[in-house]
Amino acid sequence: MIKTVRITHLGGALKGKVQEFPGDTRSILFGREAGPDGVTFPPTDRIVGRKHFSLDNKSGDFKVTLIGSDHYVEVNGHPAEIGVPIRSGSVFRLGDEKGPTFRVDFEEAEAAAADDDNRTQRNKVRTSAFDAVGGLRRKMMAGGLAALVLFAGVGGALYYIIEKERSLDEQFADLQERASQTFLQADKDRLTSAAYLVVMQDPAGMGAGDKQGQAIGTAWPVADGLFATNAHVALALNLTGGKKFLLRAPGKTDGGYAVTATRVHPDYSPFFAFLEERKLGAFSPSEFNPFNPVGSYDVALLVADTGSDKLPLLELAPPEEIASLKPGAPLAYAGYPIEGTVDAGTAHASPNPELKFGNVSALSDFFFFPAEAPYSQLVHHSLPTAGGASGSPIIDTKGHVVAILSGGNNTLVESPQGGTKARLTNAVQTNFAQRVDLLRALMAMPDPPPPPDAATIAYWQSRADKFTDWDHYVAAKVDAFRVSLANAGKKLAELKACTDCSLKDGNTTTSASLVRRSETYPVKAGATYGFIAYAKANQRISLGVFNAGKMIAYADEGRNGVPNLTYQAPADGTVELRLFGDENDKVAYTLYRFSDDGQPLGMPESNEPPPLE
Repeated sequence: MIKTVRITHLGGALKGKVQEFPGDTRSILFGREAGPDGVTFPPTDRIVGRKHFSLDNKSGDFKVTLIGSDHYVEVNGHPAEIGVPIRSGSVFRLGDEKGPTFRVDFEEAEAAAADDDNRTQRNKVRTSAFDAVGGLRRKMMAGGLAALVLFAGVGGALYYIIEKERSLDEQFADLQERASQTFLQADKDRLTSAAYLVVMQDPAGMGAGDKQGQAIGTAWPVADGLFATNAHVALALNLTGGKKFLLRAPGKTDGGYAVTATRVHPDYSPFFAFLEERKLGAFSPSEFNPFNPVGSYDVALLVADTGSDKLPLLELAPPEEIASLKPGAPLAYAGYPIEGTVDAGTAHASPNPELKFGNVSALSDFFFFPAEAPYSQLVHHSLPTAGGASGSPIIDTKGHVVAILSGGNNTLVESPQGGTKARLTNAVQTNFAQRVDLLRALMAMPDPPPPPDAATIAYWQSRADKFTDWDHYVAAKVDAFRVSLANAGKKLAELKACTDCSLKDGNTTTSASLVRRSETYPVKAGATYGFIAYAKANQRISLGVFNAGKMIAYADEGRNGVPNLTYQAPADGTVELRLFGDENDKVAYTLYRFSDDGQPLGMPESNEPPPLE
């Protein structure tokens, strides 16, 4: 039972103030007009709403209740999840990165006697889906779990890294289940009804009444006679080759709207041409080329004759909603992820869209660099996907389309039937989508759309310049990470903690071919800490942050990668940084540390790592 709720203000106008409320309080209101029984911010603190949110006591657990649709509440670095109990020590932020922060602690009443038969046993603490995503997102980054398998094998690295937690599949299933509960059923129904299957038919090979065809991708109506999808789907439709392309609604057994024209985003093909010219494309080998681009500007429109039929139109998110998209935000999509599945051969006969749930894991530009909001148009997410789902609409909890599913991290495997290799989603569990403002811009363009403007090409060139050699690439990644941390508005301390250090020097532990070096640092509640490291060109290194022996963040970008991660401390204590490398590579690495806690960065508190499991 909670005896006292303690609010400790860490930043903002109330910094340093401590407020306490009885544990049986039914509701604690936060805002500029919260009154004497709540947490009241000054009238000048306009980033806080008059009645911003409340912590409501639900059967002994305190949960967040938002008041109004425009109020933002962040818990431990991620958007607050409605209906999930708050943990003691959680750090809140209101409004945006400049908003006030405070920590919520629950002081427990004295436990009942051990021989009291009526005493309730301690329950397992429930973890918010957003907290879980915060801990998982670096496991999901490019090469993450797959890299660990390469490092040490299933028997070594996986057992050690996952720390005997539930399997990753179970954790993702749990995240998806909790994410699904944040969507209104009406929005889920509307999303599913709008998922049309793009079907190709070849009249030359069909008999009378033959309904055979092939599923190409997913499209959804945005206006009368206009459907949205991916550019790579639209380009696969050869409207002059004698084949017929239909947009078939869910549950329909034949027919559909015939596609009569396509409009592809004008920057899609020029972007790949730009990369090829500079030998930065996936098929342009060079001495140093860490960049393997995914679909960029991968949006298109399909024109179809829908007559007077009423279509289930989906609403695009407004600009301010798109700009506020952050890691941890719940997502849902409806589409046809059928490649490599048992229903791949029958989906066209009666489309049955899949409804999937996940979360935003990161945002970047099309070069995978952190970027300002106008250029953060590549949405990294944990939505399960496969071929056939290309072009699917992705909605947020308001029911608005925020992105278009476009691709993912795939592993090629031999097809049982031979021939071409099949694509399967790999263990990274990070997939990609195009932010929907690209579609909005395309819809506003004349036909045909104009070529890329000078400002866009200049931005591409500024990013491409960072790939000229390894030193430029590393410097760009470190600088981008530094800028992303500085955006928090606090004074940042930086230390180049190690230059050309060896994983085999000092205190290291080896298991199979995995080498690990460990350092422990003190942390302060509410402060943010950053770590970024790199090895030599064509080598790899990875980072893990552990608290009380449990992994809470992980980063691995594979060979020619510069892994980085951030950690916001929920309480005073220590954090352990572990660096991993392949023993056979003789990895030499450089490590940077950052902090906004106001303390000078010095040597580690301890160099004694716990033994490998």
